[in-house]
Amino acid sequence: METTFLIRRLVLLGAAWLLACAQAYAAGPRYRVEALDLDLGDGHYFEPVDINARSGIAGVTRRAGSDERSLAVLRGGRLRTLGSLPGSTGEVLEINDRGEIVGHVWDDSRQRPFLWRGGRATLMPLPEGADSAVRVLDFNNLGHAVGYALDGSYRPRPFFFDGERSRYLDADGALPEGTLLQALNDRDEMVGSTGDHRVVMLRDGTVTPLASSPVPPEGDYFGLGPMRLDGAGRVAVGYAIDNDKDANDRWGAYFLDGGRYTLIGEGLQIGDMNSHGWVVGHYFDESGDPTESGASVFRDGRLWLLQALQQPTDTPWELLQARQIDDRGRILGVGRLSEYDYHHYLATPVPEAGTLGMLLAGGGLLAAATRRRRAAAATGAWRHPATRPGRSPMRKIWTAALAALLLSLAGPEARAALPHYRLDPVTPPPPGYDSFRLTGLNGAGLITGYLNRRNGGRDDYEAFILRNGRFQRLDSLGARFNEPVDINERGEVAGNLQLGDGTYRPYLHSQGRTTAIALPADAGPTARAVDVNNLGQVLGVAEDGRAWLYDGHGTRWLDSGGLAFGRAAAFNDRGEVFGSYTFEELGEVHAQPFIWRDGQITLLPRFRETSFNRTETFLTGGQMNNAGQVAFTVKGNNFHTEDERSSYLYSDGGYVRISAEQAISAFLSENGTAVTVAFPYSDEPVPSQVWLYRDGARAQLRDLVPPGSVDDYTLFEVWDVDARGRILLNGDRGALIATPVPEVGTVAMMLIGWVGIAAGMRRRGHGGRAPGFNPA
Repeated sequence: METTFLIRRLVLLGAAWLLACAQAYAAGPRYRVEALDLDLGDGHYFEPVDINARSGIAGVTRRAGSDERSLAVLRGGRLRTLGSLPGSTGEVLEINDRGEIVGHVWDDSRQRPFLWRGGRATLMPLPEGADSAVRVLDFNNLGHAVGYALDGSYRPRPFFFDGERSRYLDADGALPEGTLLQALNDRDEMVGSTGDHRVVMLRDGTVTPLASSPVPPEGDYFGLGPMRLDGAGRVAVGYAIDNDKDANDRWGAYFLDGGRYTLIGEGLQIGDMNSHGWVVGHYFDESGDPTESGASVFRDGRLWLLQALQQPTDTPWELLQARQIDDRGRILGVGRLSEYDYHHYLATPVPEAGTLGMLLAGGGLLAAATRRRRAAAATGAWRHPATRPGRSPMRKIWTAALAALLLSLAGPEARAALPHYRLDPVTPPPPGYDSFRLTGLNGAGLITGYLNRRNGGRDDYEAFILRNGRFQRLDSLGARFNEPVDINERGEVAGNLQLGDGTYRPYLHSQGRTTAIALPADAGPTARAVDVNNLGQVLGVAEDGRAWLYDGHGTRWLDSGGLAFGRAAAFNDRGEVFGSYTFEELGEVHAQPFIWRDGQITLLPRFRETSFNRTETFLTGGQMNNAGQVAFTVKGNNFHTEDERSSYLYSDGGYVRISAEQAISAFLSENGTAVTVAFPYSDEPVPSQVWLYRDGARAQLRDLVPPGSVDDYTLFEVWDVDARGRILLNGDRGALIATPVPEVGTVAMMLIGWVGIAAGMRRRGHGGRAPGFNPA
């Protein structure tokens, strides 16, 4: 009987959970819609065009009846004007996450792209020989652009702007005839269509045909586009069929993922796609006018009308167009409140079915408890806990239920702050080598490092890439010591070769080949590479602290006004470089961190170490992510110890100590997880003192892995953290990878389920009995 009761309750709980999931999925996400138009007075108004992931909305200010426009950015409710466009009139196209803006102006009756960065707007350099209209089609977070220039026969030639110069991509037959590249991602991969209507991708100079379009060329005119590309290689592909003779035109859009096309919608025009593969667009008729309530969003394989997803409001929005979407899912578009009352809007995702479902589950449990108590009281079987010896077991159960409910209702940011981890071993060194050291891990699971082997009384370091358990050795160009620095998401490795005379030679290993980096003549014999980003650019530092950058074509010094970048130099994919110079004050040496970008220095808050009697402070071992966060180690001397060290995270304008104890080295992932190894004062590292910090939460790794996982290990070194938050570790039993696993939300659901079962069992075994009732 008891078993049957439990099975029934479990079936009911499972059915309710599945029903809630189905309803939540069917309902789709929810959005809060608000107007974005700003009336600046005197006939001036702000016209928003694009939004980035940092809440920056770029657009233009203009006066009614005038063609003159000025650049402006709206952030946090405040509008900042950036000056007039560099031409008679123009338009804004995009703003990236670095705050750079690209658009077009009309100069001398031709179209030219412009770029706003570093506080000013300038005309974008044109490809050599371009003398007609030039247009940018896409702009990424690295400040790079793809577009086309019309030749003498008014045929579009694709070009690429790398942040400094523009060059044609079809020179010497590098692209199939008639190719127009329309989109690029932050890995500088580009997609477009060929003259015979094939979808192709250009990656590292190689053209790769993608799956054939499901719409065959037909009609008087056929074209593929617009297109959008995300970092995972997913493509939104539009198409248009123009039949001039019978006006039976067709258009629509598909989503290409993993070689398979999914129809987004017929009659839909693509507006934008974010890094999650969410696509926005709108429907319009043959006259070019948007259809009623045509703004749409495509995500997770489904297309929704945005009109049906907005929260109930007293504002009678009719959402016509969805033009842009950022990585947080916010949508910028155009709607109207009445027939001639048009406005720009911002649609922001809001918490939806998950939170409501958990609230209902908690309410149901509490309601069940109340009903049981009332029923028992009516029969005289219930007594207040104060009249019974000890604490009420039911009170414990419902306290646990409430705690589980609160845990499940915590925001996703809080619940995801520090996940649990799984430990997996790394392939050991191959036979014939004494040891190895790992120096980098990327999101694809590739590991770089060097193998150590004694050779005639001397050590040789051989660099490698570890892929799927196999060691691929890198060419050392005749050097004895090959020490990799890091590996990027493209699988490229930057490192340093030490030659027989003690000098260093930085290198980049890319596409199976190791190439020595040519340095400026005055770099000195000890200039070294310190970092590589996902564009294949290499950052290095000379002995005097000056920083140099290799961009794949050449090497240049970073103009910092004479400031040394120091030992903590690091950079990201957005062109930001972290550095720290030292200065003397009252007989003590202090560190001053800064950010370099486009030749401009931004001083960070003064770093103040609280050490007693410290005589020297400097920063080392920096790592920087694309959110602008930096992890670094502070080292210094005082009268108590010669090597005092601690690790910090710079984020949101302030510094946070990663661990309370002294620490060696600091590492940082793209999701903001900072990792360090702590140890007691002036001692060697001790077992399991690997600390993690993220979003205000701090914990030791040993508390985030299954019980017993680290008991057999002495973890004494962290080697790297990848973009997915996986940690590369070293211990006395070999190298390990700690991989995040989903935990807290699952545990909360399980707790609520078990509390419900426990309550049912107690009710079955003890509750609701009438006086004198004997179950026997």
